[in-house]
Order: sequence, then C-alpha cells, then structure tokens
Amino acid sequence: MKEEEKEEKAAEFVMVSTISFIEANLQHSIAASRVLTRTEVVKGIYMALIWEPWYREGHIMGLNIPGYTLFYASRIDRPRECILARNMNTWMLLGISCSSSDKL
Repeated sequence: MKEEEKEEKAAEFVMVSTISFIEANLQHSIAASRVLTRTEVVKGIYMALIWEPWYREGHIMGLNIPGYTLFYASRIDRPRECILARNMNTWMLLGISCSSSDKL
C-alpha cells in the first residue's frame, strides 16, 4: 500500500504544459499581419513562425505586440522569415534552425 501512495503522490507533481504554435505566410500583407496579431492575442498563441512578413523602410511592420519578442535575421536587407514569441528569451530559441540561406 505504501508503494501505491508513493506513486499517487508522484503523479500529483507531474506538470504537463503545451505551447500553442502557428505558422503563417503573410505574403507582405498589412491585413494578414493584423489578423495574425489579433489571433495571437485572442487565442493565446505562444509562438508564430512567419514567412514573408510585411516589410517597409527597412523594418518588419505590424507585429509589435506587447509581451512578444520578434526574432529575425537583422544582417540581411529584407528578412523572409521571422519568429514572434511570447515571454521568451533568445536562449530558448537556440534549438530552432531553418534550412534556407537566410538563417535566423
């Protein structure tokens, strides 16, 4: 009986967490950027992998959400992809890689 009690107590401390993730091709669209930002906030999405973001005057536009961080390759003229992540630091994204020539 003590063995069963130990297993029950151990099961109480198991935490399961999920991360909501979305992938979107915005096709450089202002409207698509707005829909994505609204969806992220309303649905509580933690991370978005974004292709072809809206880009203007040297900056990715329309993805400035409080509490989110935008990661992109700043060393290239026009980033083709970016990651928008909620409450994450750069070190949490080190395991993510991309296969294109425009690495994050």
